[in-house]
Amino acid sequence: MKLNRSRSRRIPPAIKTNLAAGRQSAAPTQVVAAQFAQPFLVATALVHGKLGIAEVDGLGDSSVLALADRIRGVARESRPTRSLSITVQRTDGRSVTVEASDPTGSPARPLTNAQLEAKFRDCSRNAMQPLSDTSVDAALAAIGRLETLPDARELMTAFG
Repeated sequence: MKLNRSRSRRIPPAIKTNLAAGRQSAAPTQVVAAQFAQPFLVATALVHGKLGIAEVDGLGDSSVLALADRIRGVARESRPTRSLSITVQRTDGRSVTVEASDPTGSPARPLTNAQLEAKFRDCSRNAMQPLSDTSVDAALAAIGRLETLPDARELMTAFG
């Protein structure tokens, strides 16, 4: 992925604070905190191969916590906006760096319809009152016909 180096910016204080939190960010105790804890999120994605609601909710996962404890975030003022660089130090001494800009879901790289559907299904499965597959299918069908629905209340019927 190629970076546009002309879009540099200052790091917001909240991000610097979060990165400086160290161990706290590696082992959040609440799901809301976990959603913003970079070491925990990176470790969760590496251990589980994905980063959905159920994975982020696994606050006590010992494999994730052990890896997250070894991850450090460093804010760099010179990084272009909406970009990141991850360097992994391997046990054999070698390192691998991956750079990326405009993450999936950003305006430059919006989610596909299939990704939006998968995200909706994940949210529906993990809601306080999970929706049945039939209800999710009905809601998705209504959303697909949104432009032609005679009454938007049809969207709500799937939610009972």
